[in-house]
Amino acid sequence: MPEGVQILTSEASLDTVSVSLKALRVGPRQMTMAVFRQLPELCPVVGTAVDSSLKFWGKVRYSIKDQGSLWGVAEHDGSLYRCDLEYTPIEPWDMRCEVASVSKLKRKFESWPKGGEEEEKELYAAEALLAEMRKDIQECKKSLALLKDSLKQLFIAI
Repeated sequence: MPEGVQILTSEASLDTVSVSLKALRVGPRQMTMAVFRQLPELCPVVGTAVDSSLKFWGKVRYSIKDQGSLWGVAEHDGSLYRCDLEYTPIEPWDMRCEVASVSKLKRKFESWPKGGEEEEKELYAAEALLAEMRKDIQECKKSLALLKDSLKQLFIAI
């Protein structure tokens, strides 16, 4: 006999349980993936905080090629929208460009025999902008993480 916890059949039972699911419906029919893809997309944040003008109904896990895989369904002005819950306020490409720009400025500044005042100001301004971008990304991610955790899962039909 294999080792492990022994459970006596006299102590075990089978029960029928019910599960509550939230299905997204349009009229009498459950929303399909095709209809979900057609919902207009809205940015879920303003600045670095979740847009307070949106009333979120829940979240949908559905991968749309080159767009996202975790969506908020939100109401705005009486219409439904889908919002990318994995949104980043700054595109990674923009961030890489800023990092490259700051690195280039640093190398340029360090190669000068005596760094000029204007160049030094330019370097510090670029570093400050990069730090601000990083801070904004972190704040946005925190806001969206709180939102994601608070939303109930919605189900759409295949």
